[in-house]
Amino acid sequence: MSDSDVNVVTVGGWTRTKLTELNRQFLAETPEALLDWTAVTFGQDVVLTCSFGGPAGMVLLDMLARLERRIAVVFLDTDLLFPETMPWRKQQHSAMVSRFSDIDRL
Repeated sequence: MSDSDVNVVTVGGWTRTKLTELNRQFLAETPEALLDWTAVTFGQDVVLTCSFGGPAGMVLLDMLARLERRIAVVFLDTDLLFPETMPWRKQQHSAMVSRFSDIDRL
């Protein structure tokens, strides 16, 4: 299959050409710009997963909160969290996201 054939094949409407263009577009942008674009483009179809076990999920939640983009968050209870995590999560979730789903011990 040649590169031109790959550009014709789409997954969910995304061609290789379009994905390459988006990659170039966001290469020099901030993570917040990409998160903002994602929230606007996909709306209620985007979900952030977070276990609060490391900094990456917290950073993404903070970025989304500052952008005031209210997307779904799935909280993954790994059963390895500090005892303070659950009360903190309950206290903070309404300020950060509109829907906060729990999936226990995945």
